[in-house]
Amino acid sequence: MSSKNSPCFELVTEPSIRQGDIFFDFPVLVPPANPKAYIPGVEINLVIETHDIIVMTQSCVLDNAKVEFATVCPHWPIGELLRIRPEEFKKRGFIQSIRSRKVPRYHHLDDCTVEGFIRCEAIVFFESVMRVPLDLLKGFTESPRLRLTPTYLSILAHDFGDFFANPAKP
Repeated sequence: MSSKNSPCFELVTEPSIRQGDIFFDFPVLVPPANPKAYIPGVEINLVIETHDIIVMTQSCVLDNAKVEFATVCPHWPIGELLRIRPEEFKKRGFIQSIRSRKVPRYHHLDDCTVEGFIRCEAIVFFESVMRVPLDLLKGFTESPRLRLTPTYLSILAHDFGDFFANPAKP
């Protein structure tokens, strides 16, 4: 059920995973960025980072267990982005452009005032698509989590599709 103060979020406790589910501090495997690290037969070091993520795989695909991996995107609170990426996020009017859906690679999430999940507005990074094992994701459903309400999920899914469907401008 959505909160009167947070119309775009609802608190869920059910074990099913849906598009628009939000997980915090989720472990993500990160390979090295150096291409010279990939030598056949030689072990490489992998890093596990934690990210706040939102599920982008369609619910019907997740319900029917048609995939082994779920597509997710990371999201960060705006305050953190102002600190870690100031050259981009401190530009005059940039955050307002994201809120207005004029920057296709980002999606704005409103403040959340659901008890136990209070947080400021955040930005979803469509350009940082990740895949996570569905079984691992299911292991994180024992705790309550946030889920976008249908109206806001529709907007997120539309923006996500637009980001990948729009051809590059010459």
